[in-house]
Amino acid sequence: MTELAYCAVCGIQLVAMPVVRKIADRQTTFCSDICADRFQQEPVRYAGEPVLRVRGLHKSFGSGEAETPVLRGIDLTVWEGEFVSIVGASGSGKSTLLNMIGMLDRPTRGDIYIEGKHSAEFSDEERAGIRAQTFGFVFQQYNLIPWLSVIENAMLPALFSGRGKARESALRQRLVDVGLKHRIGHLPSHLSGGEQQRAALVRAIANDPDIILGDEPTGNLDSETGAKVLEVLKHLHSIERKTLIIVTHDATIAGLADRTIVLKDGRVLEHQAREPGAYTH
Repeated sequence: MTELAYCAVCGIQLVAMPVVRKIADRQTTFCSDICADRFQQEPVRYAGEPVLRVRGLHKSFGSGEAETPVLRGIDLTVWEGEFVSIVGASGSGKSTLLNMIGMLDRPTRGDIYIEGKHSAEFSDEERAGIRAQTFGFVFQQYNLIPWLSVIENAMLPALFSGRGKARESALRQRLVDVGLKHRIGHLPSHLSGGEQQRAALVRAIANDPDIILGDEPTGNLDSETGAKVLEVLKHLHSIERKTLIIVTHDATIAGLADRTIVLKDGRVLEHQAREPGAYTH
C-alpha cells in the first residue's frame, strides 16, 4: 500500500493535488506556496507536534439503508496558537467536525490526535477531563442555566473540576473585562443576547483551556453585539495566544482567522479559491 502524504502545515492529503511544492534538501511537502512560506518562516514550530491532527475522519448517522454520511474523509492539522475558521454551506459537516474534535461524539472511523495522543485510547474519564481542561466550548445557543446568576454560570466548569474557589476571583475579573461588571449577579433572563454570549465565553475559559471551540458564536447576534463577542475572541487569540477553532458563516470572523478550512459535502476543499460559493448559507 502506498503511504499517504500530507501537507506539513495544514495537513491536507496530497493525493491527486494539482499543485504540490517541496522544499529543496527536505522531505517536506506542501499543498501550496502559502503553506511552504509559512513553514520556511517558522520551521521549528512546524517540525513539532501540532495540538490537533485529524486523519481520514468519517462520520455517518443511522445504519443500513438509512445511513447518512456527513464527514467523508477529513484531513487537517491545527497548530498551537492558531486561529482557524471552518466555513461552508449548511449541511457541509462543520458542526459535526467540531463535535468530533471536541470529543463530544465519536467518529465512525478515522483518527484524531490531541497533542500527539490518539483520542481512541482515552478512557471515558480521560475524555471528560480533556473536555473540561483542554477545550472550552462556545455554542450558538448560549446554554446558560436560567436559575443561576452570571458568575455562577461562569464558574460551573471550575466547580466541576474542583477549582471553583481558586478561579472565582479571576472569573469575576473576566466578566468585568468583557463589560459585564454590572451583570455579575443577574440571571440570564435579565441579559441581552450579546451579554449572554459574552457570559458563555467567560464560562468557556473558566478552566483556562488551551483550545477554544466555537460553533457559530455570533450566529444569533446583531452586528453591534456580534462585534463585542468578536473583540473577546481576538483578545483570546492575539493576547493570550489561545488556539481558536471557530465554525462560522460570519465573513468577518473568517477574515480574521490565520487560516480558513472550507468544507463541502463532508470534505475539505483542496483549493478554496475555486469554490467561492462554499462560503454561502
